[in-house]
Amino acid sequence: MSDDWRTRLRRPAPSPPGPSPGAETGTSLVESAPDILCRIGADGRIRAVSPAVAGVLGTPPPDILGCAVLDRIHPDDRFRLFRRIATLLTKQAAPPFSVRMHHADGEFHWLEIHLGLDPDPDGAPAFVAVARDITAWKAGEELLQRSHERLAGLVAEHTRRLETANRILEEEVRERITAEVELKQSREELRSLSAHLQAVREAERTRIAREIHDELGQVLSALKMDIDWLRRHGASDVEAFAAKAEAMNDLVKGTLQRVKRISQELRPSVLDNLGFLAALRWQSGDFAERSGIECTVSMSGAEPPLSHECASALFRVCQEALTNVARHAGATAVKIAVATDGDRLVLRIRDDGRGITVEDQMNARSFGLVGMRERVHHLNGRLTIDGEPGAGTTISVTVPLNEGNIAHDPDLDR
Repeated sequence: MSDDWRTRLRRPAPSPPGPSPGAETGTSLVESAPDILCRIGADGRIRAVSPAVAGVLGTPPPDILGCAVLDRIHPDDRFRLFRRIATLLTKQAAPPFSVRMHHADGEFHWLEIHLGLDPDPDGAPAFVAVARDITAWKAGEELLQRSHERLAGLVAEHTRRLETANRILEEEVRERITAEVELKQSREELRSLSAHLQAVREAERTRIAREIHDELGQVLSALKMDIDWLRRHGASDVEAFAAKAEAMNDLVKGTLQRVKRISQELRPSVLDNLGFLAALRWQSGDFAERSGIECTVSMSGAEPPLSHECASALFRVCQEALTNVARHAGATAVKIAVATDGDRLVLRIRDDGRGITVEDQMNARSFGLVGMRERVHHLNGRLTIDGEPGAGTTISVTVPLNEGNIAHDPDLDR
């Protein structure tokens, strides 16, 4: 059988006289070669094949002779064989290629094939092929590819995590820088506010001292003189005594009104006696009378029992807002609305004036706005200011109706 495949593998040629040692050595090399050597005819069938085919594909040479090569190649790889044959027929060198060939165990093994053109004596095209089993190499290559893909996936995932961590870090840095800037600005505002409040406090003390001196001092001096007059002339002139007493009574009444006015300016007694809503109504009436600007107060829902601190802070916020309206807004009307929204109290002050600008709100010298924000902040509340040019300004204050902002009822402890 070996003589048959060796004869058919070689192109027929005149035999030299006598046996040649070199030919015998070549035969031994072909038989012992680990690679498959075969000859393929123009019809695509295997004409001759070396014994290595049994070890590579698990099929003895007699069982594969005459078989069509395409039947043994995986359908997805057949185009590679066609491409190499077409290249060879154009007299060009064809590079080696890899295909999967059917093994006797039912699996496909990878083979690397070197294909060459070797026409028959009659000129018909025929091909000589050398095939090497590279299944193990392919398996290693696939394993390496999977490892590479896995490594690439790990690198991509690690990179994604690093990018995410970097973005978070950058955001934290930006937030920290912003917080530090805001903290610095807040400290500067508080220092300025503290200095402003100190100046206002001194000015208020000066004003009160002047009023006491100018008004109450003058009244008391007049009363002292009237008392001296009564001591000297009271017994001799009854009618003059009565007239003088009546004048003194009017003077005392006027003094009491002045004392009441000074007291109300310092802290309205209505806030302590009648509550927050009544104090707002008193404040709005006093504001309208003084400024000539219409001012109304409305309440939606039941008035909550606010604590002393909460009621005082909200009253001062409203007082400051009305002061700003009178000084800057150029308004003709102000509406003050109070409402309860679940566990929150909402105070809204809206005027129809020129509308506050963003620059006005950001001005660090706007001590009134800074003071309002600080008062609301101490109540754990939120203050917003919205201005629309030519359409007025709305100040909204929202505070939680929690234990700190609700008045404590001592009867509940009994």
